[in-house]
Amino acid sequence: MIMNDDLDKNVMHVKDPSMGLSRAIQRMDEEVPPINKIPMVKRHFTKLPPLPALPAKQKNALLDLDSDLKTFLTKREVRTLVVGVGGAGNNMTSRFQQMLLPGCRTLCVNTDVQDLYYSNADEKILIGKQLTKGLGAGNDHQMGELAALEDYDRLVHLLDADIVFLTCGLGGGTGTGATPLIAKAAKESGAMVISIATMPFKMEGITKERIAFQGLKNLADHSDTTIPLSNQKLISLVPNIKIHQGFKIMDEILIRSVKGIINLITKPGLVNLDFADIQSIIKRKSQALEDAMYSTSVIGMTEVSKFSDNHLKHYTVKALDNPLIEPEIGDIKNALVGIAGDSSVKLKQVDTVVATVSEKIHPDANLKWGFISDNNLNGKMRITVMGHGFKSPVLEKAIMADYTTAFT
Repeated sequence: MIMNDDLDKNVMHVKDPSMGLSRAIQRMDEEVPPINKIPMVKRHFTKLPPLPALPAKQKNALLDLDSDLKTFLTKREVRTLVVGVGGAGNNMTSRFQQMLLPGCRTLCVNTDVQDLYYSNADEKILIGKQLTKGLGAGNDHQMGELAALEDYDRLVHLLDADIVFLTCGLGGGTGTGATPLIAKAAKESGAMVISIATMPFKMEGITKERIAFQGLKNLADHSDTTIPLSNQKLISLVPNIKIHQGFKIMDEILIRSVKGIINLITKPGLVNLDFADIQSIIKRKSQALEDAMYSTSVIGMTEVSKFSDNHLKHYTVKALDNPLIEPEIGDIKNALVGIAGDSSVKLKQVDTVVATVSEKIHPDANLKWGFISDNNLNGKMRITVMGHGFKSPVLEKAIMADYTTAFT
């Protein structure tokens, strides 16, 4: 509060920080009866005089025009990068590339020049040229790690994105050894890292299993969320499936996870979800390795054409309960629910979907939902559910057990 000597002693200047102007107000002090023998003063303030009108040019300079907002929006589009590491990761990324999702880049990383050449991605990087001569890691995880170290600085620059999805198969050389370092490089570049890794079949032996679990532990240490997928569980679920169809199911998990998140945050909605919502749910709050046990996620997406309560409830739970991840739905601490539909979708139907998730997850969980109006769905409703914060038995086994002997 600044006194102005040019004004009457009863007049004060108060600076309005929002306008950067000084406005005079009249103050009159009046003595009132003391309280507990403490003298009191009652102050009366007159109405503030009106602000002087700003010239139109100066006023426009204070506003954010649509052209400015459009430029800012273009610069702040969420940059998504899908990275496939090693043979299994390259195969998954190549299939994902066929989706051609807007705003999403793909990158294949390998030590095997032949595998890399035949993969399909926007960008490719052959790591460890000096070490492996382009011949691969020979199923040696240490070779994969050294190859990533050789090109670490190059990886940091290439992994410049807001969200990085890492996908790999664990138990071999490049995927197991290089992916944790690639996750670390992505974190250094400022990205949020979501890692999706397949675990080996039981028939591949205990040594490969141990190497895979140690690789998973290292990967979880550098990821915001880690989603392990069990190849063995696939056999028990669909024992008679043809081998190429089986691997496509694993690829579909990746595609649905990435597509689900992109759909949640890139399309403007009647009720919006944005990148900050994803971050608030997934981003690691602590680097303590024990917290990684609870840092797994389930991301499911489904479409329904019948909108009865029972039908909506059934498919909402189905989107959340992935049998290859086996989430403890009741332990989910954070959830996002994205719903898309045309103009025929009713509020009651949206309520049924969101309420179903709310009833299934932890009673104290944080839940946020959004709705996107999309007339291209033609009478269908697309439901995307992301749950996070439950304990993964696979991650717990990897983190708590000592598999270091497999790495010697």
